[in-house]
Amino acid sequence: MAAAAPLGLAAAAAEAAAVLLLLIGPFIPLPTGRRDGNRLVAADVAPFSPAPDVNITDIINLFAIRFNLTAKDVAILSGMLLASYISTL
Repeated sequence: MAAAAPLGLAAAAAEAAAVLLLLIGPFIPLPTGRRDGNRLVAADVAPFSPAPDVNITDIINLFAIRFNLTAKDVAILSGMLLASYISTL
């Protein structure tokens, strides 16, 4: 039975780079999940959510003020939300 072929130098370097990327980042500090563990109230969410009848300019301004996001960030976030919604249909 033949022994497994050793990884080439390029393959080993790529694997090492992938491991380093997983260990050291990049990371974006985002709040995730509920912190209290026992409460979910719509009133807690409302101040951070745009009203259903606002236009895109108001949405961009809201996210710029509250979360320091740019118009590009809002467009990417909206696209990701739309794509995840469509995938549930």
